[in-house]
Amino acid sequence: MRASGDWGGRRSWRPWHSRLWILAAALGAASIFSSVALVHSSYQHRAVVRLLAQSTAEQVVDRAAARLQVLAARLLPPVEGEVTRPSSAAALLPVSAWFRLDPAGSKLTLIPAAGAALHPLPAESLLSQLARAAAGSEGDSLVAARLTVAPALGDYAMVTEWRPGDSELPPRVSGFLAPTGAVLAAVFRLPATAPPRDSLLGLARLDTLSLQVMSRAGAALFGRLGAERSARATVLPRGPLEGLAVTVALGRDQIPAALLMSTSRTQLWQNGFLLLSTLLVILLAVGSSRRELQLARARSDFIAGVSHDLRMPLAQILLAGETLTLQRERDAADRLSLAGSIVREAQRLIGLVDNVLLFSRSGAVAERPRLEPVSVAALLDDVVTAVRLSAEDAGQTVEAVADSDLAVLGDRRLLRQALVNLIDNALKYGSPGQRIRLAAAPGAPGWVRLHVEDQGPGVPADQRSRVFEPYERLLRDQASERTGSGLGLAVVRHIALVCRGRVWLEEAAGGGTRAVLELEAPKAA
Repeated sequence: MRASGDWGGRRSWRPWHSRLWILAAALGAASIFSSVALVHSSYQHRAVVRLLAQSTAEQVVDRAAARLQVLAARLLPPVEGEVTRPSSAAALLPVSAWFRLDPAGSKLTLIPAAGAALHPLPAESLLSQLARAAAGSEGDSLVAARLTVAPALGDYAMVTEWRPGDSELPPRVSGFLAPTGAVLAAVFRLPATAPPRDSLLGLARLDTLSLQVMSRAGAALFGRLGAERSARATVLPRGPLEGLAVTVALGRDQIPAALLMSTSRTQLWQNGFLLLSTLLVILLAVGSSRRELQLARARSDFIAGVSHDLRMPLAQILLAGETLTLQRERDAADRLSLAGSIVREAQRLIGLVDNVLLFSRSGAVAERPRLEPVSVAALLDDVVTAVRLSAEDAGQTVEAVADSDLAVLGDRRLLRQALVNLIDNALKYGSPGQRIRLAAAPGAPGWVRLHVEDQGPGVPADQRSRVFEPYERLLRDQASERTGSGLGLAVVRHIALVCRGRVWLEEAAGGGTRAVLELEAPKAA
């Protein structure tokens, strides 16, 4: 067993100190890289430009199809009758000829425009074939115009209009011929005014090098593309403009910067997670550094305390040894007193060394106690004998009271050390001339409680659990000459845990402090 706040846990935390800062630095670098990538992602920018080029090309095709319908409606007669030349035709388009296909589809009536044709008109048979093909591809209930560009037409483009029949008139096809370049210019010209807000054409600033119309065979018909325009999208329209290939090419300078800065929600979540992880690890690293500083300060106090505890017994042993060596003792009683002083201080040194050894091993090597029935009366007598000289030197007395039938389950050596530590604490911080009471009594069923009770100033209730931490001492005792290493109570708690018991402090009946060590009672055979 091990308490959550013991020194082994602190030691296991120490190797993570530098790793946390390394992890924080790595996460911070990743967060910076991710943020820069969101702002300056060339892949993302290219994807945005390509998507906008594709969408713009589709809108150009839709707009051209709508213009073609308007152009046909203004240049072709709306009702059946003789083929006429609209008075506004010359202003709209240099039409070369008008034609009408009879309802049966067997005869084509062609009327050339006077002086408008720059080249000979295509044969009527070819026009009749193409007009019938255009009429056969349209729907049954809608007026629809269609643009036909074919190598056999030469420099001409043919615009046909299909009108469905009704109760009085059969379905009919009419149309006109005009130079291909003029027709495509009228259909695909750039808007003179700003497009509506819901149109992408206004976002991509098109110019004369942004649009090109070609035939499916690859012949250039209208417009040209700038060589530096890297983002290109081609649309192969169906319906009125079938047979053409419309390409839009855009450069980054033709797209607003706000569009290039757009990021996906997934990227934002990833970047936010990195930033949050970085902050969390930095907080953990700061906490680890703070714990490390506290541990370093406690270690310094420990070294000072151990040095003080070692210096006093060694000085006493040296003084007594020199006196005996130089034979300066006055009589046999004096010699016996000096020898007793040497034994007493040596016992104190052994206890201090035992505490330090147990403390150092507990973080690295698991303690394996020998749990066996231990007579409480014999244990208390052994403890009183071990501390008798120290108590006499401090002008205090230690008395033991225990039922001879009581026994506990534990390691006798470790339990002796724990009780000696408790009495040593009482000797250090108790009142001069006090009586320290060492007692035992049954506790809860199956448990026995060992008590060490002093007549000192006591320990405040809110600090009773904290003093069991390594190096921890009360503030009032830190400046006292009766300082210690800060390991005594920590070792007691560790011994209690490995012996499957527990220890705590409480207020004694007449004032002072009572330390209670609760252990299991041996099970009856």
